[in-house]
Amino acid sequence: MTPPPPGRNAPCPCGSGRKYKHCCLVSARPSAYPQALQHYQRGELGPALQVARQGLAAQPLDARLHVIAGLCLLQGSQPGAAEPHLRQALQLDPRNVDAALNLGVLLAGRGQADEAERCYRQGLQLDPANVLGLLNLGDLLARDGRDGEAERCFVAAVAARPGFGGAHHALAHLRAALGRRDEAEQGYRAALQIDPGDLRSRYNLAVLLLARGRYEEGWALHEVRTTPGFPLRDTRPPPVSAPRWAGEPLAGRRLLVWPEQGLGDEIQFARYLAARDWAPGAQVTLACRPALLPLFAASGLADAVRASNDPALREQRFDAWTYTMSLPWHAGTRLDSVPAALPYLCAPAERSAHWQARLQATDGGLRIGLVWKGAPGHANDHHRSLPGLAALRPLWQAARPLRFISLQKGAGEDEARDPPPDQPLRHLGGEIADFADSAAIVAQLDLVICVDTAIAHLAGALGIPCWVLLPATDTDWRWLLERDDSPWYPGVLRLFRQRQAGDWAEVIARVRDALAALPPARR
Repeated sequence: MTPPPPGRNAPCPCGSGRKYKHCCLVSARPSAYPQALQHYQRGELGPALQVARQGLAAQPLDARLHVIAGLCLLQGSQPGAAEPHLRQALQLDPRNVDAALNLGVLLAGRGQADEAERCYRQGLQLDPANVLGLLNLGDLLARDGRDGEAERCFVAAVAARPGFGGAHHALAHLRAALGRRDEAEQGYRAALQIDPGDLRSRYNLAVLLLARGRYEEGWALHEVRTTPGFPLRDTRPPPVSAPRWAGEPLAGRRLLVWPEQGLGDEIQFARYLAARDWAPGAQVTLACRPALLPLFAASGLADAVRASNDPALREQRFDAWTYTMSLPWHAGTRLDSVPAALPYLCAPAERSAHWQARLQATDGGLRIGLVWKGAPGHANDHHRSLPGLAALRPLWQAARPLRFISLQKGAGEDEARDPPPDQPLRHLGGEIADFADSAAIVAQLDLVICVDTAIAHLAGALGIPCWVLLPATDTDWRWLLERDDSPWYPGVLRLFRQRQAGDWAEVIARVRDALAALPPARR
């Protein structure tokens, strides 16, 4: 039986906060909200939006219909169209939690952090145990460096809904970034106990274990990145019909090794092609990005080296394929069994001759290559890159003859082309065509000083001394923890870690002092 309508002066049941006589009483039609909500809860965004719009034509003051319309448009990647609906809903009903929190999501996605925070807090004041609101506010605060406030949000989310793995993951991820690794590991494992199919927690636990040197479990968990639809890495299989290698014997079979992730990853794990005890008797083709092809081909890493965009790969017959970064798992690599024979790369002879002639005039001191910025698109670039060339100024104050050479390519090249008078610098990065050029230059240097980019791996693979400047926040797992050397490049790489997050000045001061202690040029 349908309940009777409220009195004319009673609050309208649509949630607008207005009197019934000024709101839904003006329409003879019943509210379209139940039907729109039903479509939305089924994931039928198109029909839900259509019903909401039809309902709003008759009842424009129904805050709930504005929320449904806003959510459909927001989830349909139309934030500009969603915003008026969410703002109108909040104006009609300031106590509408969904309107406040989702307007916060929209504003946060647009970079309007202050207003997004106000919306989140408005919604949470009305519903303090709203888990998604707590997680969204925590994410916003963490991005702003307000770690203590973010942690309180995540702790509250776990307390409000302890059976929700996403809350455990968020808290664990923050604690991992803060260096509280035992708590982070417990959090990731709690999330996986709730949902064993949680790909994010599995991947982040893998990264944490690899950073701690617990390779046996770490490599196995790291394979989650190859799961179709995995959200944290863009790992795509090669355009061949062969099956992915599952670890079966490969003697007499043709294997394609396929690249993934960054150029530095390809360089680091190319060592497994130089020492192939994990696949005795196999005929191996290594695919790589075009920028690495001349260097890898000259280094004799495989039976054949091909560019990953080479159309001929589709026509070749292979018995199996594997990702480059799956090789440590197949090889059973432990911390004490990293294949670390150096060098395993060498520049093509003609490139070496060319750059040797170019660099002959750079005499009278140590030749030091510099890279102070990585690619801007990297997820952690705002932490790993230096603010600019000026941050390295103390290195020019070392009391010995030094010759600085810029290997910077892309970001930072404008500074390298026009350095300040007190930082004389020879810029070669603009003339580098590919990594064969980079290798030929690096091979003739006494030292490379760089942030965490592919050049660090290149120098290490060439056996050239390299000092790597590492951030304290989200330090890459491959550099392990609290050590100043690398088992991947023994005797070659030296790690200079930030002691305080964001403090590059203290790191550069230590590098300057270390320069003073270097022996004379080796040339």
